[in-house]
Amino acid sequence: MESAISSFSLPRYATYIKARSAQAFSGSLRNRRRRGDKETQSNLGGPIKAFYEGASAYEQGTPSRLLQKIQSQASELTVEQCKEFLMSFLEEIITIVDISSIEVQECIQLLVTTYIIEIVGKEPKKPSDWARLEEMAPNCYQDCDECPKMNAFLQDPQLQRHNLSSPSTYHLGSRYHYLKYFEFDKVDNKVVAVAKTLKWWEEQHQEWKSRASDALEALRKLPQASLKHCLNHRYDEVMNLRMVKLIDDSHESTNQGQLHHETKSIVPQKRPQDDGSRPTEEG
Repeated sequence: MESAISSFSLPRYATYIKARSAQAFSGSLRNRRRRGDKETQSNLGGPIKAFYEGASAYEQGTPSRLLQKIQSQASELTVEQCKEFLMSFLEEIITIVDISSIEVQECIQLLVTTYIIEIVGKEPKKPSDWARLEEMAPNCYQDCDECPKMNAFLQDPQLQRHNLSSPSTYHLGSRYHYLKYFEFDKVDNKVVAVAKTLKWWEEQHQEWKSRASDALEALRKLPQASLKHCLNHRYDEVMNLRMVKLIDDSHESTNQGQLHHETKSIVPQKRPQDDGSRPTEEG
């Protein structure tokens, strides 16, 4: 038992469980029916339950060493492993551990927060100026002068508009998400003005909300009484995803609301002589 615990690796265990699960599902239809999908799904956490029970029966302190190994290696799990394995693992282990133990609670808290941070990620911050650093693309080749100009435009926190030659839109479209995050205004037959918007942030934020919803749904499938006991005073923090949510700041919200209003009316009048415009100074 001591050698099994000392050599235990949570990432390798997750890889083993994935391979075992794939092998189980690749059996014949008749075998699947005889085994039952429900039974197969319930075993996705793997033999950790029997392993922990064996450690508990071995001698005092052995389960503690196993928990320490699990806790110390949680950060080594890949995002894919967190998504495919961690909830099933938690569902198996939370039913057999002593949930009144501080050590157990700390381990469960770490595994749950690891899952949230890796799967949900930090909430995208709404832009407070015109810089759009996330929308930049690497410069494509040495003689291209369009991509550096576009990147400089996206980096500028004050510049809202940028004029492009009509032919360059084909090249830039292949580099900058088909220019779908910009508003367009035709200046003349050879020049098109592009204006920054909140479209990229809105798309990213919607994806983040979807991941957050999926994570909460997965957490709610765990035994709630045991989960609440293990999370203890952190229960509300975890279930409200405070570790990945942005701090609500009323002043920042006011500024962002004004930016959103400006963006909705972002397409300006034609300015053939301008290559850009800057927002008016706010009081």
